[in-house]
Amino acid sequence: MGSAPAPTCNDGIKNGNETGVDCGGSCAPCPTCNDGIKNGNETGIDCGGSCTPCPTCSDGIKNGNETGIDCGGSCSPCPTCSDGIKNGSETGVDCGGSCSPCSTCSDGIKNGNETDVDCGGSCAPCGTCINISVEINTDPYAWRFLEY
Repeated sequence: MGSAPAPTCNDGIKNGNETGVDCGGSCAPCPTCNDGIKNGNETGIDCGGSCTPCPTCSDGIKNGNETGIDCGGSCSPCPTCSDGIKNGSETGVDCGGSCSPCSTCSDGIKNGNETDVDCGGSCAPCGTCINISVEINTDPYAWRFLEY
């Protein structure tokens, strides 16, 4: 019988003094999930493959360089209540949800583009004032002269 071939660092087998398949011992160090290098079966630097999943802009987690959950950093900008866009939890442009309530034409507040409380702008036109004169009769017997 012949002798087995000598172990090498590229034979696809954990053998010799290797601590992993073709790595460690007298071979190059084995890849780890914290060495700052995309190696082994990682799909990103120290993530994916046998490491924890790589951050994405849709994983529901604030991770990677995100400044909010799935936004900011390398993802799209995080929604704000002053960006002129209906986004995030807003129910209108920059209002509702996590922002201040959206103005309505029946909220009892002069807001939005109203020119007075709940009127004008995109609401119904505001009414005009009418001068009304009222005469109050203080004669306790005046009722006798009312016609029925």
